[in-house]
Amino acid sequence: MFNLDRAQVLAACLRLAELDADVACFGHGDPALRQAARSLRNAARA
Repeated sequence: MFNLDRAQVLAACLRLAELDADVACFGHGDPALRQAARSLRNAARA
């Protein structure tokens, strides 16, 4: 994932993960069709 402020992106991923969503769709790339919150938490920890 490309970004200018990595800390801000990681914080946003964690905030989105708090929604505990199963599905997440993005402006670019494939949607997360299962366990989206887990994927977002994992992305923030990477």
